Amino acid sequence: LAGVGGRTSPAFPGLRTGRKQEWAAIILHAAFRFFRSIPEVLALTAENINDKTVGFLLPKGQKALYVFDLGYWKYALLDEIIQRMQHFICRLQEKCNPLIQEVYQGDPAWIGKRFFEVCLDGFTQIDVRVNVSSAGPSNPKMKHDVRLVGEVVECCWRFYLTSILDHQLYPVDLIAQIYALRWQI
Repeated sequence: LAGVGGRTSPAFPGLRTGRKQEWAAIILHAAFRFFRSIPEVLALTAENINDKTVGFLLPKGQKALYVFDLGYWKYALLDEIIQRMQHFICRLQEKCNPLIQEVYQGDPAWIGKRFFEVCLDGFTQIDVRVNVSSAGPSNPKMKHDVRLVGEVVECCWRFYLTSILDHQLYPVDLIAQIYALRWQI
C-alpha cells in the first residue's frame, strides 16, 4: 500500500524503495484447519516486523502441521514446534548447509557430508535426515534432526525441510504437495 493519506504508513511502515515518499506494507498471517475455510488465527504485522515473532503456535498436545515460508525460519521456532509434538514443512533457506545423517533416497555416500558437498546429478528426488546447524550465536544448532526433501520441477530443484520423519508414509511427492497447498490459501 503506497502511503494512503499517511494513515497506514505510521502503523504499518514498509521498506522504502525511493519511488514514493511514504510506503505502507501489511503482512497477513493466517492459520487454517484442513477442510475448514474459516481462519483460526489472524494477525497483521508491518512489513519490517519479523514474521517469526507472531505467536501462532497451538498448545502442546494439540495436533498441528505448520506450512510456512522463509519469513518464519528460525531454529528455535522449528525446535519449539517439534517439542510441542507438532510438525512443520517449510522451504530450505539457500544459505543453509545441513549435515546429512541418513539417506532414504539418494546416494548413501552422502552420510557425514554437508549438503553443499554432494552432487545431485542423476537424481530427480532426494530424501535425507539432516542436522541443521549454524555458527551464528543468534541462530544456534537445532536440537532435533529433520528431513530434507527435494525434487526437480521444471528443471529446477525445490527443497523442503520438515519435521515429519516417516519417509515411507510421507514420501517426497506428498511433502511437496502439502507445501503447494500453502499457495491455494
